Amino acid sequence: MENNASGGISDKAGISYRPYIPDIPDIPDKPDKPDKVIIYTDGACSGNPGPGGWGSVLVWRQKERRLRGGADDTTNNRMELTAAIEALEALTRPCLVELYSDSAYLVNAFNMGWIRKWKANGWMSAKDKPVLNQDLWARLVRQDEIHRVSWRKVKGHSDDVLNAICDEMAVSEVRERLEARAIDDIRSEALKTDDIRSEAPEALDIRGEAPEAGDIHGEAPEAGDIHGEALEAGDIHGEALVAGDTYQGGEDG
Repeated sequence: MENNASGGISDKAGISYRPYIPDIPDIPDKPDKPDKVIIYTDGACSGNPGPGGWGSVLVWRQKERRLRGGADDTTNNRMELTAAIEALEALTRPCLVELYSDSAYLVNAFNMGWIRKWKANGWMSAKDKPVLNQDLWARLVRQDEIHRVSWRKVKGHSDDVLNAICDEMAVSEVRERLEARAIDDIRSEALKTDDIRSEAPEALDIRGEAPEAGDIHGEAPEAGDIHGEALEAGDIHGEALVAGDTYQGGEDG
């Protein structure tokens, strides 16, 4: 193969082609004096995996912005990484960032060179296993290239006000998702109960078919019919007596 005048490559058959070069987004130039931003992040999870939440606080020129979010099925580490990602991606231009987190998993990956080793090893860990959360690490690496980030470890659940605010937001997200899950469980049980009722026999029909009102033995007798046939009014013995005719052939008065 040899290079040709057009900048492509020619093989022995004289066929020219250009090598495939994947599109890589341009990384903005870092200004000489970028704005300084302080970021605090935290993540939380119930169950690990389970419902999770994250919270971030960005401080720039005495102005504060808070971000929060979560996921229904996640892990604590993913929420820690997501908190940092969302905060960094919220910046509109390259900045000088001091990012504070109580997650050693996040901070040590940058400060102790874990990411550099993972990338050199094809995103395989020291135990020769695929690195977890590669999708999130890739986004973080991208942000670390855009901004000048100093990764700072803080002690969790301490007197650090901004860290406490992040923790409160993350825990609130977890709590809201747990409550939503509880409501969904109650609704599911209610639907099951409705299904059971829909399969039950109709009201008052215990043996299969509801009898007609007043029909105890099968057919309702006519009103006033005690023995099977309705007797005419005033007919006691079978023939109607004429009013005033007591003995049918009574003597003249």
